[in-house]
Amino acid sequence: VLRQWKDRSLPRARHDHSSLPVSRAMANKGVILAVAYTHVLLTSGVVFGWAALEVFYMDLDQNVRGLIFTAAASLNYLSNLVFGPYLDAYGCRACSRFACTLMIVGALLMVAAEIPEWQAGRRPWFVATGFGLLGFAGPGVQMPTLRCELLFPARAALVTSTNASLFDASCIVFLVFNLLRSFAGASAFT
Repeated sequence: VLRQWKDRSLPRARHDHSSLPVSRAMANKGVILAVAYTHVLLTSGVVFGWAALEVFYMDLDQNVRGLIFTAAASLNYLSNLVFGPYLDAYGCRACSRFACTLMIVGALLMVAAEIPEWQAGRRPWFVATGFGLLGFAGPGVQMPTLRCELLFPARAALVTSTNASLFDASCIVFLVFNLLRSFAGASAFT
């Protein structure tokens, strides 16, 4: 009787994979980890790939370009003060959604800087604000994925170190886009 009472009183975990075959549970965890790693690689540290974008902003003064990068990199480091408490208060999904929303707004502002009708002296503002939002949102994308170490407790150090490495590797995203543009001959706007 005591055993039945204990089984009923404990709620089952939402992500309990104990009823799944071992290979399927591991596959589900692997897919979750792969999606998280891709998310970090493509978005979290793109602000540090600024050098590949400078060819698009040669019309801006060199001091302005330097100020834009410095501000965005500083926002990247300072955003931990915002996203840490936000992650603790609202959870991983809300933090990731908030960061992705800021990243999308930043990318749209950078696209708006390329629209001739909207430039009229506002181009530096669009670029600085957009790139600042990209920099600010980066850690907000990475922080929720740090909990992926719980998927593989035996390999927690490997999962965390790979996540940190992908944050650093994400600076290459703009370089890859720039190389694709130069090889394909596409315009900067596409």
